[in-house]
Amino acid sequence: MSNVLWDYEEEMTKLLSKITATLKQRFSGKAFTDKYRIELRNRKRRKGKTLQSLHADIRRLTALAFPTVDQKTREVMATDEFLDAIGDPDFVMQI
Repeated sequence: MSNVLWDYEEEMTKLLSKITATLKQRFSGKAFTDKYRIELRNRKRRKGKTLQSLHADIRRLTALAFPTVDQKTREVMATDEFLDAIGDPDFVMQI
């Protein structure tokens, strides 16, 4: 970065460093994994949506929310979230 900003004053480079740090914090992996985890927790089956689309969405969100978790554990988590998202305890018991 110093090679690109060599002709700017120190005040400007400090400001740009602060902006860069803020952007990294806001758009880094941790912020996104938290976002996906919240989406996953709140995901419910919408009227008119198929179980297949719900399943695909739950699997996608689980992979995004827990990228470092091994596949087998993520599968268990996705199954639990899927059953919760169905929102019909009687139907879940039939499954």
